[in-house]
Formats: sequence, C-alpha cells, structure tokens
Amino acid sequence: MEINNVNVPKSARRYVDYHPSVWGDYFLAYDSSITDIDHEEEGQVERLRDEAKKMLIEAHHATSTIKLLEIIDNTQRLGVSYHFEKEIEESLKHIYNNMNCDEFGDDNNLEIVALRFRLLRQDGYNVSCDVFERFKDDEGNFKKELASDVKGILSLYEAAHLGIGGENILEEALRFTTKCLKSMVPKLSGYVVTHIIHALKMPIRRTLARVAARQYINMYQDNPEHSKVLLQFARLDFNMLQKLHQKELSGITRWWKGLDVERNFSFARDRLVEAYLWMIGVYFEPQYCRARRFTTQIFSLASILDDLYDVYGTHDELEMFTDAIQRWDINASQQLPPYLKLLYQYIFDTYAEMEELLAKENISYRVHYAKNELKKLVRAYHQEFKWYHSGYVPTFEEYLKVALVTACYMMLSTTSLVGMEEELVSEENFKWITSEPLMVKASSIVCRLMDDRIGHKFEQERGHVASAVESYVKEFECSKQEAYVKLEKLVVNAWQDLNKDSLQPMPAPMLVLVRVLNFARAINLLYKDEDIYTNSKTKLKDIITKFDGSIGEAAERMYRMNFEDDELDDDEESDEEEETESSIDLLVRFVQSMFKKVSKRAKKATRSILPDVISPQLVTFAVDGVLILALLSILKAFLEVICSLGGAVFVAILFLRVLWSAVSYFQSTGSDFNSGGSSYGRTQPTA
Repeated sequence: MEINNVNVPKSARRYVDYHPSVWGDYFLAYDSSITDIDHEEEGQVERLRDEAKKMLIEAHHATSTIKLLEIIDNTQRLGVSYHFEKEIEESLKHIYNNMNCDEFGDDNNLEIVALRFRLLRQDGYNVSCDVFERFKDDEGNFKKELASDVKGILSLYEAAHLGIGGENILEEALRFTTKCLKSMVPKLSGYVVTHIIHALKMPIRRTLARVAARQYINMYQDNPEHSKVLLQFARLDFNMLQKLHQKELSGITRWWKGLDVERNFSFARDRLVEAYLWMIGVYFEPQYCRARRFTTQIFSLASILDDLYDVYGTHDELEMFTDAIQRWDINASQQLPPYLKLLYQYIFDTYAEMEELLAKENISYRVHYAKNELKKLVRAYHQEFKWYHSGYVPTFEEYLKVALVTACYMMLSTTSLVGMEEELVSEENFKWITSEPLMVKASSIVCRLMDDRIGHKFEQERGHVASAVESYVKEFECSKQEAYVKLEKLVVNAWQDLNKDSLQPMPAPMLVLVRVLNFARAINLLYKDEDIYTNSKTKLKDIITKFDGSIGEAAERMYRMNFEDDELDDDEESDEEEETESSIDLLVRFVQSMFKKVSKRAKKATRSILPDVISPQLVTFAVDGVLILALLSILKAFLEVICSLGGAVFVAILFLRVLWSAVSYFQSTGSDFNSGGSSYGRTQPTA
C-alpha cells in the first residue's frame, strides 16, 4: 500500500486524557473482617448444596427428561453448576446415549428439543442440527404456528447460537426466532418479557457466566415455577464467592499501588478493577484463585504497554524497550528512561515471582510459554507503531496478521493457563494454545474486530495506526458502512469457529477451551455497543458496583421468607440500612474523587512554575499537604458554624418545650374546671 505523505517526528509524543480510576483505594479497605465467611453461612450453603444435588440425582433417574434438563439449565445459569460437574456430566452423557430411545418421547416439543440440543452442544456433544427439520413446513420454512410458542421460540433462539459453519437451518432459526421474539415484546409482560429482552441483548452462548448468574438470579426469582432450594443456594453461593473475589482484589490492588500508575504512567488507563472483572469472566470458580491473580496482573501490565505503544512512547524509547523485552534480562533495562525502567522491573518481577512459585511444583516451564507470548505481543505493538510512525496503511491481510496478536488474546489465553493446578493442564496444552490454533484465532478476531468497529473513530482522531476499518476501506475502495458489514460477518464466522472447536473431537480439554471461549464472551460485554473498558465510569462501573454490592442480606431475606416465614418488617429495615450504607459509601468516593482531581491539577500547575531540579515526589508531598490542611481548615470552620447554630437551636427548642408544657397544663386545668372542678374539690368515694 502507498505511504501517507506525513511522517511522525521521532521525538513526538501523543497524549490522551483518560479518566482516572473510578475506584481509587476503595478495594484496599477489604480486610478479613469483611471478607471472612462464617461457619453458619458455610453450613447453610452445604445443606442447600446437598438438597440441590439430591434433586439432580432424582431427576436423572426419573422417566421424563424435561425435569432433568431444566435443573441442569438452571444450575448452569445460576452459576452453581461447578458444584455438580460430575453429576451433570453423567446426566448429559446418559441423555446423549439414549436420544433415539423411546424413553425420550418428546421430539415434537420445540422447547425440549432445543434445550437438549443446546445443553449437549455446550458440553461438547456433536448433536446434529437435523433435529429441527421436523419443525419446518413443506416449503422449507419454520411452521407459522410456532410463533405463538413463547418458551419454544426462546429455547430455539438460544440453541441457534451454537451453530457452526454450513448449518443453514440454525442460521434460519436465528433469523426466525429473533423476529418472533421482537414481535412478542409489546404483547407480553412480567417475567417472560424480561427474559426475552435480556436474551435478545445477551444470548447465553455469548454471555459471561458470572455476569449472567447475577442477572439470572433476579429473573429466576420472578419465575413462578422457580425452585426455592436452587434460588437460595445460588444467592448464598454468589455471596460467598463474592467475598473471595473481594479479598483477592484487595491483595492485587496492594500490588498495583506499588506501580503508582497515576503518577508514573499518567498516559495509561488505570483499570485494575476492570481488568479483574474481565478475569472473573474467564474463570470465577474458587479453585482458580492463583491463575486469576496472575492473569489479572499481566493483563493490567499489558494494558499499560498498549497505551505506551499507542499513545506515549517516542521512537527511540520504544526501540530500546522492545529490544529489552526480547532480551529478557534485567540488565537490559539500564539504558531505559526511569519510567520504562520501572515498568520493565515490574514485568520482570511478576513473571519471576510466578516462576519461583511454580518451580515448587515442577511446572515452571509454563512461564516460559507465557514470556514468549508477551515477547510476541511487544513485537506486534512495535510493528503497529512503525506503521503509524511512517504513515503506512497496511493491507487488510497484513493488518490482521499483526492486529490479531495486539488484540492480546493470544498472550492472555496462554497466560490464563499458567496458574492453574498441575493436574488440570499439561505441556501439550501449552504447545497447542501457543500454535495459534483456530479457536484462539477466532477469539482474537472477535476481540480485534469488535474493538476496531467501536473505537476506530476516536483512535484516528487522537493519532493511531490504521484500524481494520481504514485498512479495509482503503484496500477495497468501499464505504465505512460496507466495511462494518464485512467485519460483522467475520465476527459471526469467528463465533461459529469457536463453536466448532468446542465439539468432539476436541483439540484440547474442555476446561482449556472454555478459557478461550470466555475471553470472546468478555469482549461481547465490554465492546458490544461502546468501549466501556476505556470509558469505565458509566456502564462498567454500574456492573462492578452490582458485583461489589453484597446480595447477602437479600439472600437472608429469601431464606427467612422461604424457610422460616419471618415478618416483612425486618426486610424493610434491612433495605433502609443497605441504602444508608450505600449513600455513605458514595459520599466517601465522591470526596476521594474530588480530592484527586484537584490534587492532579494543582500538581501540574505547580510543576509548570518550579525549576526541574525539584523532584516530582517533593512537589506531590507539598501539594497534597497543603490541600489536606485546607480541607481540615474548611472542616473546622464548618464544625464551628454547626456548633454555634446548634447552641441557638438548642435554646430555641428548650423555650418551645417549656411554652408547650405550660399551654398543655393550662388546657388540662381548664378542662377539669369545665367538667365540674378539679379532682381535689370533688367528693371522694368512700371505701
């Protein structure tokens, strides 16, 4: 492709004013007193888990499969199926092996057929889509009478998202059911319409399990046919896991604070909490604690690298830094500027810490694969920078070859396996996942093209390498709208590839494939309509707030209502306490946010008038000290006013109380006189 006529100066820096972290030190406050799980709570969860397991086993041995299918579906959507992996696996295997037997005489029930198809395909069973042929008419269209079967249409809609390339009937089913569901919305109400609207926005196959569970718990509660045991179990289990996640995030936040992103890397997005939510989407289960922590750390550091190459680094700095990463030697950082030396040290130490930890289990080889993927990522970042620096617009094929790497999912897919338990992942799995297999490429395509589709306008305005949109438009001489259609089609094809590699025979164990699939699901949440990772102070903040806000009290209320029949008054008091705590929390966050904003601007203004010999640390200390003293002075004056007003108000209230007592006395006396004199003047009864 031709070269643009304007090159970027080697010393030029770009700058984007990303908003600071909306969380500040909020998650540092989570200590053991908040996140510890008491024995009573554990006992309730264990009892309810046993009851749910009993329900699952009984349904497995029942003559009808509909109950079993519904229980499996509900446990998965409520986020508690990880407790029953063995039981669910046995049940699905039994259903698959007996699909053609008379035992399952429900092949004309669209809801059951579609639900069975979806559950089996989700678990890797290659069920034929021909099971839906019976629901077509003689002309090859889906029967018109199906349009009134709300549950059946919704079930088929969800099943259609499990299609692979060439399965035309599932593509037709998706178009048919989408049209039907949209037409149903104005005519329905309550639980059903809520379910439909949610499904149209986020189908099960493309939704993160943890996010879906938080939403489905509320929807399931409104279902008149819900199981009280499953609902209560899901609520309490969610709450217990939430405490574990809060404790993890508190520890990772302490690690992150050592990097001091706001001061040392002000050009970068400070999004640790958002990165942690991303990783909860990849694996939320308690057994993946170590893997979740390490992947969050690397993801957060990679986010800084992304902004370094996209926004801030100069030509010479990035040449040196790229070389240092390829050498992977702490001595290679000596020639770097201080801020890059600090970043290099943090990257180096984070991998070294994990390598030392895994060496005790004789699986430190995993870190080698992860390092190589980071090196590949940095090389790709540097290639994109060189394209931008020289004004080169790559062909669409050239762009994808590099941009699928800078989408980060190849590196993160490998990294996500590093901290998993020894018996879960083998070296063969690392060899597979680092070979750029179809599934990893498909997940990267979903990430890259959805990101480019949403963010390319903003990126081009600030100065950025050509995105997929610009490359496609330039090469094929088409409009942006035509490019959008093409990118959307490629994303659809990528989802079909993800589905294909999730079916038997699988290229890797399901627990490995699910990590790759979940990365694609995360993008579907964070980049569906806008980039809510970069602009995290609106929608993503609300999502995280819902996760952070305890549903423990709601769970307790449900427990009392369902199993102890307590009065509603206690619930209302709990709601009021929850609202009060939420209001105080919001006030504290507001004060922290305002202080940081004022402090940041004051530091910039101060540095602009002071000589360079004065260190930034001294300026920070002085500015923050002055602001704190000013804040304390304002608080002192405010309290003095309150005390003065309080004294006057107290005297006024005392005067009014005396006056009211006097009036009440005279009214009482007058009443006695009017009724025949005082009690002392009346004739007393004799004994």
